Amino acid sequence: MAANSRDQALVIVLGAGLAVAAGWFLWLSPTADSMKAATTQVQSITAEQATVSQRIAFIDATAKDLTANGAAQNLLQLAAPATPEMNNLVASVNAIAVGNGATLTSIQPQTATAQSAGQLTVSIGVTGTYQAIQGVIAGLETNERPISIQTLSLAAGSSAGNTTLVTATITFTTLTVSASTATAAQGGAK
Repeated sequence: MAANSRDQALVIVLGAGLAVAAGWFLWLSPTADSMKAATTQVQSITAEQATVSQRIAFIDATAKDLTANGAAQNLLQLAAPATPEMNNLVASVNAIAVGNGATLTSIQPQTATAQSAGQLTVSIGVTGTYQAIQGVIAGLETNERPISIQTLSLAAGSSAGNTTLVTATITFTTLTVSASTATAAQGGAK
């Protein structure tokens, strides 16, 4: 009977060993492999998140640059439009004249030449008091659109009561951007 007990004990020990080995191969080992795979996946996702965060930061910085460039381009477009936009120029010059108590009597753009590419020359006639004419000149010089006065001539005009009116003929140049430059600038901002 001792042999039977020993055989039974051996069978129990072998059975327990097989159960542990089977548990290891069927449950613990796959779980450990799953844990390793999950850890690797977490590390991969973490690295991917860092890459995405860097890309988002780059996009944010680029968006800020584009916003700043867009504002600068808008200012350039205002200061030196691609087309002379005579309606806007006339309205601007007239507002300067009226704002200073003068009257814009004429405005005459001159034909651009190859030498004057990028510039528009304009002659205007203005009537008002001497102080009003001075205000118009100051207004032209401080306008949003850069204006360079080339010639100025004054002539005594009519008298209205105690006020003597002066007629001024002012020739100035302002900037425009050539169509190719404007197209290149817009393409660079996109």
